[in-house]
Amino acid sequence: MKILSTLLIIICLLSSYCSIAQQLNGHFDEWGKVTEDELKLTECSFDKNADAILLLDLGQVFYQKEDPNAFRTGNFLITTSYYQRYKVLTEKGTDEADFKIRYNTTHKEDIFNIKAYCFNMENGQIIKTELKPTDRHTTQLSANVSEIAFSVPGVKKGSVFEVAYSRNQYLSSSLPSWQFTASIPSVKSSVTIGFVDALDYYIDKHILTKNFEEKSTPYYSGIYISPTNESGRVELSGKAVTYTTYNIPAYKEEEYVNSSLNYKTRIGFQLRAVGYPLNFYANTYKDQVNANIINSYAKLNEHIYGNPYFVGNIENEPIPKQLWQPLLNDKMNEEQKTEVIFDFIRSNLTETSHGGFWPESGNNKIWKNKTGSITEINIMLINTLKRVGINAYPMLVSERSKGYINMLYPMAGQFQDVVALVEIDNGKKKFVLDASDKYLAFGLAPPELLNTYGLVFNSKTETSWYAIYDQNIDNVNILINAVMDDNAKVTGQISIASNNYTGSMYKMLKATGHENVISERLKKEIPNVTIESYSDTLSGENNRFIQKLKFSAQLVADNDGNVYVSLPSIYGNLTNPFASAERTSDVDFANLQKENIVLTLTIPDNYSIDSITKSIKLIMPDSSITFAYQADNNENKITLVQKSQYYRS
Repeated sequence: MKILSTLLIIICLLSSYCSIAQQLNGHFDEWGKVTEDELKLTECSFDKNADAILLLDLGQVFYQKEDPNAFRTGNFLITTSYYQRYKVLTEKGTDEADFKIRYNTTHKEDIFNIKAYCFNMENGQIIKTELKPTDRHTTQLSANVSEIAFSVPGVKKGSVFEVAYSRNQYLSSSLPSWQFTASIPSVKSSVTIGFVDALDYYIDKHILTKNFEEKSTPYYSGIYISPTNESGRVELSGKAVTYTTYNIPAYKEEEYVNSSLNYKTRIGFQLRAVGYPLNFYANTYKDQVNANIINSYAKLNEHIYGNPYFVGNIENEPIPKQLWQPLLNDKMNEEQKTEVIFDFIRSNLTETSHGGFWPESGNNKIWKNKTGSITEINIMLINTLKRVGINAYPMLVSERSKGYINMLYPMAGQFQDVVALVEIDNGKKKFVLDASDKYLAFGLAPPELLNTYGLVFNSKTETSWYAIYDQNIDNVNILINAVMDDNAKVTGQISIASNNYTGSMYKMLKATGHENVISERLKKEIPNVTIESYSDTLSGENNRFIQKLKFSAQLVADNDGNVYVSLPSIYGNLTNPFASAERTSDVDFANLQKENIVLTLTIPDNYSIDSITKSIKLIMPDSSITFAYQADNNENKITLVQKSQYYRS
């Protein structure tokens, strides 16, 4: 009996191992098991205002058995299967039934096994409606990208519907990432990853929820390979790790957010090492496979300087000296020389694409064609500055919208381009320069990089992090001179002077023929007036953009004939972007700002001033933000002054 009991235990254990292997096959046990309680649900317990809920958001990521040879090439065929179950609470929530799934055809991606059901309760019975193949539509969006679009049929207020599909991808250094946070609240979000021991991954966790769980069980992939110099075949085994979290609030877009990714619970994976049996020489001096894996920032530095174009473009001399040397003279200081070279490079070279941080062409070709990627142009800038005697370094950067940089591990895809970090006056003054931008004032870091970190390559063996932030106040001065007639109609002139980032933005819009964007922006800033005429000029001094317009506005009198005058009645509006009592994300203004508005209004003799708003001044404890409002009157003139200053973006 004891032998039989032991045997039964072993069989049960083996069965559990097999069931785990079977679990990672793109099928979900939850499919079709919709309950009456779910159909009767009327609200989300942790978000009473939700229009829909993700009851289940599940995923599986595993290596495909069909292509074991892919492990030899380093391009693994990965399948990610998705299953989602939704509850629709309002009519607006029916929008969740519209799906658009994009995939890259160039990278041999494939979307398959699409299926969906909608469940409704009618006369006490659960009615099921199925998505048909003819309900799906595929569109070629570009040479590389296709899109499958469909709407789950039968969805209405009160419905529960479920959708499942799978995606095949060839990947080398990463596994598909997973976002637990969605645009609607999720009751449960969970993904299971089938890791094999031969592939070691760095796991990038960005966890914002308290109830995050991680469980692992033995995993057998069913993939057999023949190790080099060995006979027989070896199965790739490892562990299946399930990451789960519950009751995840929806991410809601808010004003002045640096990146939505910073406020979503998510997880990513980056290959760190290849071991036995995929790498037969693992843990020996002949470990040539892992030598090519960028698993540290020191290794990234090594790879960057191992690129012949990267090193060559910094060290070679592509631009004839006689073209730029006459622009300099001995009376110039380092900052003036830097500005001259910066303007020379960006006036002669035109940016064609982001292109990534790997140069794809040599300097000679770039200079001959007068075109290049952002990286290639900025390496040309660094090259020329070094020849002038200015300290300039390549710096890897990523736009603020891409989320926080992982400063512990070099995750693939987190850097986009190379810009120049320039040091003058023995390092006392530093500039972040992008010579691919033809309109940004010299000395200003690209606005999309503000409040991020750049990785500086100080030498072939040394890197450092540099905090990119605004060191220049963005000044906007608005002067309004107006006259009110007996019928409370106001006419006058508004003069707006902007510099730095605001001025550069207007300069770019003007130069690229987007005057309509300027006019639409202006209409939003002064929605209560009629623009009678408009003109603008660009001053070379501090990149000032000056707008002048004549306007008219009709003020409204109450039943007693009283007229109320405020700044928003002529300039600005009363919309408050911070009206919500609860805010998910930090406020990020990007650049430092100072705005001064002065309104001088002359009123008719038959009007008198009954009362005037008291002056007020508000200051943050650290003085990072100040707001001041002052109102004065002198006989028939009213002067309103409003100042807001942000010394911390």
